[in-house]
Amino acid sequence: MGYDDVLDFTPEEIEIVTKQGSVFNCFFRHPTSENYQAIRDNDEIYYKALGTEYDLYLWTIRDTFQDLQQPLSEKERLSYKLAVDRLLDLNNLLTAQDLDALWGLYYASGDLQFTRRIKTVIDSDLQYAVVRAAAKWSYNSNIQQGLLEDPKWNLSPPANSQPIIKCLD
Repeated sequence: MGYDDVLDFTPEEIEIVTKQGSVFNCFFRHPTSENYQAIRDNDEIYYKALGTEYDLYLWTIRDTFQDLQQPLSEKERLSYKLAVDRLLDLNNLLTAQDLDALWGLYYASGDLQFTRRIKTVIDSDLQYAVVRAAAKWSYNSNIQQGLLEDPKWNLSPPANSQPIIKCLD
């Protein structure tokens, strides 16, 4: 969500998204029915913010945590598989929106294959320079916010830095 997008949201919607940040961004750490329902209770806001990426996020939750009793239909399963396969294919050019989708997949599932794909973009000559820079920035940002741990990543956090979003542990 960019600055211009924020202008389309009411103060109440922004407050809801802000309050649910730790549930949304760390769902895989606490995949409960209550957390899932808290997200689903605000479908309209999340569709407004994320569009079809929100479908992909929900499909990932429903596919990863099948005990939520929300199985994917055959059409959803096929759409999900096609979208994920496209994002993970190393021969595909990605956009900044694709990076957002990969982060959403990670937040929903905790599956590191999505963050590994983002790392491949950083050093790929196939990708546009602006997307490589966005990938590096987003990877650093997620580590700084405490949303991702990667001990092998060379990150020098600013002095006295604190995670912006704290996941509920």
